[in-house]
Amino acid sequence: MKFRHLLGLALCLCSAFALADGNSLLPGCQAFINAVDDGQTPTTTQAFKGGHCAGLVQAVGQLGPMLPPEMRSCAPDGASITQGVRIVAKWMKENPSFLNLDETALVTTAFNQVYPCK
Repeated sequence: MKFRHLLGLALCLCSAFALADGNSLLPGCQAFINAVDDGQTPTTTQAFKGGHCAGLVQAVGQLGPMLPPEMRSCAPDGASITQGVRIVAKWMKENPSFLNLDETALVTTAFNQVYPCK
């Protein structure tokens, strides 16, 4: 149990040190989607931000079932990172008033709402 809390805390601290919010995360997620859908070659910055978005989505997706109940998410078996990035980008576009919040909190909230545990 302590390991889960430490892991969650580490995840939150990583993005807290970067001071990253949805305003910086959304363009990266969109760059990732554009590269997948259109085969667009991203700039170095877009590639970095897209990889950051995908990595954050993967981390929250894997840790989701271990989070406290009010934050917990359970992605279905076979859900891909690309699917997760699409979900997060869509959620941020539909909830722009939250873009000022921490990026980890945004991804966690999007997954919690889209993939609630049963």
